[in-house]
Amino acid sequence: MFDAPISHHWSARIAHAKRSQSSRGSLRVGGGTTHRRRRPSLGAAFAAMILFFVGLAAAGCGERPTMKLLVIGVDGATWDVIDPLLAEGRLPAIQALLDRGARGTIEARGVLKSPVIWTTIATGREPEDHGIVDFLHDGVPVGSNLRRVPAVWNIVSEERPDLTVGATGWYVTWPVESINGFMISDRLLLEGLDRRYYPAEFDGLVPLESAWNPLAPAETGRVDRFTTLRFDPRSGRKDAGDPEALANSLVNYRLARPYAQDETYTRVAEALQQRWQPDLHLTYFIGVDFTSHGFWIDAFPEQFGDGAGRQSDPHLAEIIPRYY
Repeated sequence: MFDAPISHHWSARIAHAKRSQSSRGSLRVGGGTTHRRRRPSLGAAFAAMILFFVGLAAAGCGERPTMKLLVIGVDGATWDVIDPLLAEGRLPAIQALLDRGARGTIEARGVLKSPVIWTTIATGREPEDHGIVDFLHDGVPVGSNLRRVPAVWNIVSEERPDLTVGATGWYVTWPVESINGFMISDRLLLEGLDRRYYPAEFDGLVPLESAWNPLAPAETGRVDRFTTLRFDPRSGRKDAGDPEALANSLVNYRLARPYAQDETYTRVAEALQQRWQPDLHLTYFIGVDFTSHGFWIDAFPEQFGDGAGRQSDPHLAEIIPRYY
C-alpha cells in the first residue's frame, strides 16, 4: 500500500459497501452516516477493499477465514522511484510481490498531509467526515480521540468478533483503542505517555523500546548503508553556509531518526505477527516520506533550478533509493 498518487478502478470492482435502501444514490460505509454518492476517494477504495477481503474470507460460513491480510503502508512511496529500481533489480521483495499480485495507482486529492491521508485510508471517509484535517489541533499533534468515525480495525472488531485485528505504528492511533487484538500507537517511543499500546499486558512480552539510539555515537554506523557521509549527530546544524553541518543535520533528522523508528516498528510488527497471527494487521512506516523530503534534490538534482535552496550533495545521492 503506497501513499503515492494511486486510479479508482479498485473501488469500481468492489461492491461490498452497504448501500442505504432509503436514500437513492447514497452510500453507507461501516454502518456510519449516509452520504450522497460521489467519486470514490483513496480511503474509500482502500477500506472497502479490506472489508471486501474480510467478508470474502469467511463468506457463506461461520468459520474463521483461512486467508489473512497484512497491510504495509509506506508513507510517500512512489512508482516514479520504485519502477527504475525494479528495472535495476534492486527491489527483489517488491518484485516478488508484483510477480504474483497486482499493482495500481491511487489518486490522492484534497489535503495532502500524512495524518489526513492515512486516516482517510483507515476509515474510508473524507476529512470533513473523520475530523483529522491537519498535523496539529490547538497547537498539539492530532490524536485518535479527534477521529469522529470508526476505522477499519473498529469495524472488523465490531462486525466480526471472531476475527483478530492489529495495528502497528499507524498514523493517528494515539491514544490506543480497545479492539479485538492489539494496537501499537504512532507514539510508542514517547516514554511516559499513557495508552501507547493495547493491551497493557504486552509490556515485557514484545520489544517496545527503540531498536537503537540515533543520537549515540556508537550507533551512527547504522546509516553507513545509505550514505558515504561521515555522520556525526553532534555536529549537525541547519546552517546553509556550512554544507557539512547541513548534511549532518539532514541525515540526523531526515534519515537516522526515522530509520530508527521504522526499525523499531518493524521489530514490533514482526514479533506481534508471529505471536498473535492476526487475521488483519495494518502497519505503517514513515522513513520513505522523511528521506524524500530531505534528499530529493540529491537523488534527482536535474529536477531543480537555481532557487532550490541548497546545492545537491553527492554523499547523499543514494539515500532515497537505498531506503526503498
